[in-house]
Amino acid sequence: NAFPLVEADFDESQIVSTDADGVPSVSTVSLTYDAPPEDPWAKKPEKYYSGAPTTQAVCSKPSDGSVDDNNMCFRSDVEVSEEDDMLVIESNGCPDHASMAGGSDGTIIDENEFPCDVFDFAPGCSKEKPAGCCGGSCCVGKCGGCDACSDKCSTCSVSGCCSTCGTCCAGSCSAGGCYSKTCGTCSTGSCGATCSASNSTIMTRALEVCSATTCSACSTGCYSKTCGACSTGCNSKTCGACSTGYCSKTCGTCSTGCCSKTCSTCSTGCCSKTCSGCCGDSCSSCEGKCCSSSDSIGKYTPTFQHYKLKIPKAPGAPGDKQLLKDDVVGLMFNGVVLDSHKQTWAYDMCNGHSDENHQYHYHIPQSCYLESMGVAFADSPNWWINDAGDQVRKFDEMAAQFPTTAPASPVIGMALDGYPIYGLYDENGDLQRSKAFGGSIDECNGKLDSQNNYGYYLSADPPFAPACLKGTKIGTFDYWTYNKACPKDGIKNTIKLLKEGDPTSTALISIPYLSVIVFSVAFASALFF
Repeated sequence: NAFPLVEADFDESQIVSTDADGVPSVSTVSLTYDAPPEDPWAKKPEKYYSGAPTTQAVCSKPSDGSVDDNNMCFRSDVEVSEEDDMLVIESNGCPDHASMAGGSDGTIIDENEFPCDVFDFAPGCSKEKPAGCCGGSCCVGKCGGCDACSDKCSTCSVSGCCSTCGTCCAGSCSAGGCYSKTCGTCSTGSCGATCSASNSTIMTRALEVCSATTCSACSTGCYSKTCGACSTGCNSKTCGACSTGYCSKTCGTCSTGCCSKTCSTCSTGCCSKTCSGCCGDSCSSCEGKCCSSSDSIGKYTPTFQHYKLKIPKAPGAPGDKQLLKDDVVGLMFNGVVLDSHKQTWAYDMCNGHSDENHQYHYHIPQSCYLESMGVAFADSPNWWINDAGDQVRKFDEMAAQFPTTAPASPVIGMALDGYPIYGLYDENGDLQRSKAFGGSIDECNGKLDSQNNYGYYLSADPPFAPACLKGTKIGTFDYWTYNKACPKDGIKNTIKLLKEGDPTSTALISIPYLSVIVFSVAFASALFF
């Protein structure tokens, strides 16, 4: 993920001038650099990026896994091989359940304080405050997703927003109450000039616009659910028509680039250039060809990836904690990456989301995946949202959304250091609480079992997934991104579970692919990141 090393070759005759630091300016230069390797899977996309149906075995413990017998418990389209003392695991990254549908439908406000007293090494918990940061109280963990303060801050408002920054870090920056990237007042291109001081606003970084509930009209780039009309670039659920590039379920017509399931016709860019007159999922075929809305790749649409992990086959005894690299904890058995970093509280109905690299991933306990693996779960996938639906639930109330006891969780993934990752329940069937909330797991969300084997757990409280690793040898993680959208309803996966009530049995039963009901209200995948 770093820039390649670049070397410049020139001789003294090419030097035109030299600056105060002795850096020369030259007339011509020959540049050479080491280009990153090409994706080897891209040569056989029909094999690796087809999204064909798969199977998967469930393993109650790591020793159940076998490269030859059950693909080390990974989904069958995940390639697993051995290389000396390492396992090589390669995945396409697409989930086996619906993605970017339902859920929070945007970023939810979080007023919780992360337990930095326990996880002082976690992002946003550094004891050293950035220089020039409003006395160290601005932005850190309080300002709509900022991980650190801006060095341009000079004062802070009572809401914790940098009142004189070049950018705003909270949802109530200016006197008008609007979130504007240029701080000050609500001007054209933000929320219009009619936003009142009492507006409650939320910044959606994916759209890079502001959200207001009392705007009387939409200016360019504004998002409002109550606007009576839409101008170019506006996205409203109640608009009478679609403007360029946006989608509405209640639009009567579609303009270029707009796609609606209720449109009577669609223009170029809706589905594919060969599907004239088709509107997304409501069209079964166009001109003899299947028309799928998955052809369109937005800013945060999950696409096929080529993940390549190398992890130790035998991690041995745990050592001192090691910080995560690039936030990657490991890989779930369905091929989806598990990350751990400061939360962006915007999740779909399966408790995952995508990013600008088009990589679908998990941070918190995942409803669809865990339930398909036979793990007990909360009654609702929105367990992390309060009952009013407007804020993240208080951290100390989250565990109450899950059963206190349940059958022991199977292994659900592997960490980069080779240790197994379990679900929410340990071998005794107890719900796992994080160290900050009185749980028995350590600061890396791991512990030894009764056989003295170490493993990580998902927890019902922050940080939810391991925030560090305990292995003495950490593996590697590389990836390539392929320009094809993952199936919206997920890759069809048949999971084989041990017979219920017989934990020692080796007989397997097949359960059908976990189908997920997609909400009738269209879900804007661009809201997730």
